[in-house]
Amino acid sequence: GDQGRLEQCLMNLVENAVDHNPSDVTVTVATRVEAATAVLTVSDDGNGIDPDLLPHVFEPFVTTRSDESGGLAGLGLAIVQARVGAQGGRVEIDSGSEGSSVHIRLPLAAA
Repeated sequence: GDQGRLEQCLMNLVENAVDHNPSDVTVTVATRVEAATAVLTVSDDGNGIDPDLLPHVFEPFVTTRSDESGGLAGLGLAIVQARVGAQGGRVEIDSGSEGSSVHIRLPLAAA
C-alpha cells in the first residue's frame, strides 16, 4: 500500500475515535495477517455508534456529532474508504455498546 495514504487513514481513524468519545477512551491500533491480507485495526472502548447510523457512516457528511463542531464533519470515514479502495482494499466497521473497531484490509504483495 501507499505508506503516506495509509498513515493518513490511520491518523484519521485514531482522531475519530478520540473526538467522538469521552475523554477517558482507550484507543488501540493493531496489525495482523489473515491469509493473504494485511489487517490494520483501530479500536476504542467508547460508547459505540448508534445502530441506525452504522450502515451510513461511510457516506459523505454523515456524522455521529450532535453539533457542527470540528471542521469537515462527516468526511473522515468516506475519505478512508476511498483511499483504501484505491489500493485494492476495503474498510469494515464493528460497533456496539462497548466500543468500535475499524478494520482496513489490504491484499499482501505477492512474494
